[in-house]
Amino acid sequence: MDLRSDPVLERIAGTVRDGLGAAGAGPDGSATLAALADLDGFAFAASMELGGFDLGLSCGVTIAVELGRRALPDVYTGGMLVADALAEAADDAPGADVAAAVVAGKQVVVAAGLDRATVGDAAPAEPSPGGWRLPEVLTVDDVYPDAAVCTAFRTGDGEVLLAVLPATLWRPLARPAFPWSGHAPSPAAVAPGEIPSGQVIGSLGAGRPLTDPAGLLARHRVRQAGYLLGLGLGAHALAVAHAAGRRQFDRYVLDNQAVAFPLAKAKIDLEAARLLVHRAAWLADAGGPFAREAAEALAWTAEVTLRTVRTSVQVHGARGLTVAAPVHRFFEVVRPAATRLGPPGALWRESALRRLAEYHTAVAERQS
Repeated sequence: MDLRSDPVLERIAGTVRDGLGAAGAGPDGSATLAALADLDGFAFAASMELGGFDLGLSCGVTIAVELGRRALPDVYTGGMLVADALAEAADDAPGADVAAAVVAGKQVVVAAGLDRATVGDAAPAEPSPGGWRLPEVLTVDDVYPDAAVCTAFRTGDGEVLLAVLPATLWRPLARPAFPWSGHAPSPAAVAPGEIPSGQVIGSLGAGRPLTDPAGLLARHRVRQAGYLLGLGLGAHALAVAHAAGRRQFDRYVLDNQAVAFPLAKAKIDLEAARLLVHRAAWLADAGGPFAREAAEALAWTAEVTLRTVRTSVQVHGARGLTVAAPVHRFFEVVRPAATRLGPPGALWRESALRRLAEYHTAVAERQS
């Protein structure tokens, strides 16, 4: 069995990696957005109807991995969720202008509310004359100037709807960045208010787990898993380089089993995560069911990446907790990213429900 990555995807990954490095992309997001736009990175996985190249979810995952590998701001996954929802929409459809701007690399979209609405216990939105009134504040992990917000909310009948809010329709609540660095993503919030019905762009279905008829949530989960995988790979590479180059007591730090064994275990876990993520993307591109695989890939990758970043910071010693160490950036980014679509425990419970449903379906088919 050949477990290596597709050579075409490897070449795309190398191109994106080189482009991001040449642009000097940093934590502010604007340079990352410009670098991806120069590479037409937003068009790779977008549908041809939106002006994209339609190279599939596997290509989108590859880009997300490269962003995570450098702990860059996630300017990609939220926009692609909107592009998926409006893949076949008419030019005058609600949100179509946002989707077109995303594919052109001119618009950042941040996702909000997907953790509570999809696997949590979010209170339902109340219908209003103009649309829907949100019952609570929605947390946004990353704030960019003029960013749009793609938010999910649950209605009274249990359906989860997806809406896109241009920058004119949401209000960030200013909060300081991490005081020890000043460049970490700063939590902000969408003020509670009304979402116009014209801004609703899709449905994630109803029930537990969500039916997700168009696969929008599953595709978003796979891309998020790719971003987390990149974070784990990047932190692990920094830890290995540090341990292999630093000498203490006349030996390299990496020569100590207490350092080498956890790093080896992390590498094995990351490789398993890579296979899970790319298998889920491959199933999506092949047109097969992949909702359970997407949930499992995200749950496993979130757990593995959290452990890997913790190990990588520990390998750096006390310096790993300072902004002087590049690994510190991974420490700041991974926590909100790992739970952005729900905690891993909730994803594992959803996976169990889906496996039980598959089992009962198979039994019923054998008995019929």
